[in-house]
Amino acid sequence: MPIHTSSRAMTFTGCWTCKARKVACDERPIACKNCEKRGMTCGGYDIKLQWVSDPLAGAHSSPRHQGRIALKLDQNSVVHKSETIDLFLADIDRDTPNQSSSQQGPFSVFPVGETSLPETVMTHTTSDSSSVTTIPQHSEVLSYTQFARLMVDYTTYQSSQPSASDIDFNMQFLPPSEPITTSVELLSAFDHSSPSSPIAEVDLDNADYQDTSVIETGITPFRYDHSPIQSIYTRIFKNPEIAFLMNHYDTHVASLLMPIAHSENPFRRLYLSTAIEGIVTHDSSIRTSKGMAYTALSQSLLASAAFHRWNCDQRQITHREAGARYRYRAIRSLQNAVSHTASVANYQVIMMAILSLVTIGVLSGEGEEFRVHIDAAAQLRNSRSRWKLMSRTSQQLNEVSAFLALLSRTMSFKASPLPWSDRDEQAASSEDATIQSGVCYEYVYGIKPGIAVAINRTCRLAEHLIRAREEGEQQMPDAFLEGCEELGDMLESWRLEEERPTSISSDDDLGLLVFTHQAKAWHSAALIYYYTRIQGAQPADLIQEVTAVAEHMYATEDIKSRLGIMKQDNPMAPITWPAFIASCNALRDMRQVWKTWWEGLRRYKIGNIDKQWNVIQRIWEVLDTAKSMGNQSCWTKAYDIVGIHVLPV
Repeated sequence: MPIHTSSRAMTFTGCWTCKARKVACDERPIACKNCEKRGMTCGGYDIKLQWVSDPLAGAHSSPRHQGRIALKLDQNSVVHKSETIDLFLADIDRDTPNQSSSQQGPFSVFPVGETSLPETVMTHTTSDSSSVTTIPQHSEVLSYTQFARLMVDYTTYQSSQPSASDIDFNMQFLPPSEPITTSVELLSAFDHSSPSSPIAEVDLDNADYQDTSVIETGITPFRYDHSPIQSIYTRIFKNPEIAFLMNHYDTHVASLLMPIAHSENPFRRLYLSTAIEGIVTHDSSIRTSKGMAYTALSQSLLASAAFHRWNCDQRQITHREAGARYRYRAIRSLQNAVSHTASVANYQVIMMAILSLVTIGVLSGEGEEFRVHIDAAAQLRNSRSRWKLMSRTSQQLNEVSAFLALLSRTMSFKASPLPWSDRDEQAASSEDATIQSGVCYEYVYGIKPGIAVAINRTCRLAEHLIRAREEGEQQMPDAFLEGCEELGDMLESWRLEEERPTSISSDDDLGLLVFTHQAKAWHSAALIYYYTRIQGAQPADLIQEVTAVAEHMYATEDIKSRLGIMKQDNPMAPITWPAFIASCNALRDMRQVWKTWWEGLRRYKIGNIDKQWNVIQRIWEVLDTAKSMGNQSCWTKAYDIVGIHVLPV
């Protein structure tokens, strides 16, 4: 008879080492004495769980798992048959085309936006990589993955740390901290908010979150929604209105400020992510230079979003009040930031805050202080003129600052403070080099850097011409005349086909098409600018160039209209400098064409567009009046007579 050996009962007490050896354990706390006597490492008494990835399958039956607890995920949930699951998914599929929420059994879907997006896709590529990122066409609304990537970006963001001797930033470049004159009583708003808050609270009882009457815009009505992205912003900022405005900036404003959708959008990738970084990582109760710079940046973004909301429906005066309030706080915070000696170490954040103040003026269409902000940015940029190596972020901020300074310069018709000399012209080549290296100009402004350099040279030569005429000089130096001729030759011979865009993916058909028309419009407008400022041409001499600008600007809007981009939440507005220059030099039979174009741009709800159109009409009136009196005038003199300064962007 075979010997029968009964299996030994398995105990659930004792350390894991003794259980594995199937010996008795004295169960001494921490580590058993039995293992200590034998010089063995005690496995302890922790409960080890066996996670079952498939809840419909059983636990492993391997002997090595005996004595362990098999805990199934969601063991209290209902187990559905495969046929039932198929029915759930089929019901959800039927709801999807309507963009409605649907919940079937354990499955649910919900819309992340108020409007549907085209099914086709558009690709973008970053400037430092040839890889292509695919996102929903014409949309830069952050998905969960993109937002998570953004969170990583701003938490790993590092600002430069220069020495204090490298900067002499003049606070007088910033406007006074008194509230800007508006119909809003700004000071009363501060009495109800905490002075230490990085984003001051707003009286939500007076805010209307139920506006459903937005007219002539693709922007969703102003109401507090519970979408996933909105919920993320609410958790970050705590305040519902601030969360709404930041979400509005992200969804609508950041895309609106560029003519081409691009993954390197600085208004989102730099300004917004840095503002969120400051709110999340900096204690507002500690008033450091960097903390106040972060506050200035976040307040500027809030002001931009609020003014854009007001332009969407100007009956909602609370948005304008909020915009004016945030703008005032942004300027005050920035003044405090640059007054600290430590402001030298916060170059990037301070530069972003200054440039964002310019954006406020673009969206609101109010005031002319953009020149003050642009001059402040230029002074800050020049404080690092000796720096040869800088981060990509600092380089891009410098490029944007330099281009805004160029746009402002094109609208300033003053004489050069110094007489012409070959040495000065050679020194100015470094200024051109900064603009020529602008790798972001293609997607941020729709222009090739070479044309931007030509416009800058036109400004410089024209300023010397004004000085020579004011001083009664009859003959300019030969080097000056040669410079004027070389510039004209360059503009006449320039062809876009010979300079393919380097920062826009070759797979981005829409981006390339929009850029092509925008860049050609820039070229034709640069010719108009050169002919009027250097060669003294009259509108009758510029019919071909004015018509070319109109054709390309119309084509850009027509492309977006046919593709349905205008109906999306985040349309891309065109850069208006070419249209402004061409409109000012349009003959009477061409003015109706420009009237239709400018009035069509009102759909973007950008205050600066209405301001430019108003100035153009007044320039026409001045020119017509001069002509009726038998006098011949030019658009630059008419602009000075009107006396309203604009930034045509």
